[in-house]
Amino acid sequence: MKKRALILTAVLTAAALTGGSGYLPVTDGIRAKMIQNVYADAEDSKESADTETSDSVLDQATIMYQQYNYDEAIKLLKKQDDFTKNKDYMDLAAKCQIAKKSLVEYPLEKITHVFFHTLIEDTSRAFDGDSKSGNYNQVMTTVSEFNKIIQIMYDKGYVMVSLHDMCNVDENGNVTRGTILLPEGKKAFVLSQDDVSYYHYQDGYGLADKLLIDENGEVKNQYTDADGNVLIGDYDMVPWIDTFVKEHPDFSYHGHKGIIALTGYNGILGYRTDIAYKTREN
Repeated sequence: MKKRALILTAVLTAAALTGGSGYLPVTDGIRAKMIQNVYADAEDSKESADTETSDSVLDQATIMYQQYNYDEAIKLLKKQDDFTKNKDYMDLAAKCQIAKKSLVEYPLEKITHVFFHTLIEDTSRAFDGDSKSGNYNQVMTTVSEFNKIIQIMYDKGYVMVSLHDMCNVDENGNVTRGTILLPEGKKAFVLSQDDVSYYHYQDGYGLADKLLIDENGEVKNQYTDADGNVLIGDYDMVPWIDTFVKEHPDFSYHGHKGIIALTGYNGILGYRTDIAYKTREN
């Protein structure tokens, strides 16, 4: 767990140092990067030895299968020394081969973009009738509304894809069209969240305080309730989507999730680079 926390800290620090406005993929930049680094050594050594249990390999390959990543699932299974002797491995590989044949190319021009600001947890504080209430009501979404929207999209067959699936960039910076393959009837979309800085002006209005790593090594929010209690959980888009994808892995294409648009104003992800943002001094 310490290793994962250190990796995420390094990623967040690097993101903060870049400053300015930009895009930081939730999965490609934070979550997947963390997982990728944690397991990198084990993956490199698998060519000569099986370093994972049968159940662990099968679980990983099953998630890949559920997320339409059939080639990688087959590759992982066939890499195991006992592949030809393991019925579960061979059955899953066969299912991947069959499912792969049913994929169709999704038209990139039809990919929609669904965007949110940071979410409101406590509506009684956000919509308390003061001068900020109207703006919150106009441009923000509550956690309850977000949950319902995502569930409806999942039920209608929407699947999160990454901007990096939509194009290929070679070593010279040349960009060409990418290819997204999904089962017939599925609909690709890009999910993003803007201004994930947890600004000072939001303090006390029922929004999350920041992103952090919990005791289980998972990305969660710190949230302070109306009574001043500090809670850790799914109080904004990033951890909520992580939890939703755990329960509905087929909502994610190849494990991809969302994009965070960072301004750098008032710090980054709830972490302050200068107290002057709040005090207005110096």
